Amino acid sequence: MDFITALGKLLSSSRLRELYKSDTESLANKFNINEAERSSFINLDITKIEAQAKTLLSKRFHEVVKILPGTTALLGELAHQQFINYSESFWPEGVDRHLLDATSFIQYLKRNHICFCKAEYNKVKFNLKRKKLSIHYLSSVEINGRARKAIQVIYQKSRSLNELYFFLG
Repeated sequence: MDFITALGKLLSSSRLRELYKSDTESLANKFNINEAERSSFINLDITKIEAQAKTLLSKRFHEVVKILPGTTALLGELAHQQFINYSESFWPEGVDRHLLDATSFIQYLKRNHICFCKAEYNKVKFNLKRKKLSIHYLSSVEINGRARKAIQVIYQKSRSLNELYFFLG
């Protein structure tokens, strides 16, 4: 493995950073760092790596909050810690990485029976799948402090996402 790939793995995993601190040589062997870059890898300043990892995680969280404001509001003070817990299992890549991160975060919350905003989840999936129309039943949408059943219609028009709610009962 080349140095840049190994550095990326370190930045994205607190477990690997802990292993780096306790047994740098073993991790270099595990990564099969080529000889030309091995010295650079072994002599990394782990304090700076930890700081950079924290900054990257903070940026990821900030992007997810912009996409999922309702979910993060529902979670309140737990949102950041839940995101940290989730972040160890997935590191998004590519053009849609923020949408992928938001979707994966909600899937993590769902697996762990933690509340999330279903309407936001539907919108993120809609964006990722590049659909033109999507219709969803929502068992509980809060309007003026009152929970109501609704049909959510999401559609694409002139490159903008539009959303309608039809309230039932």
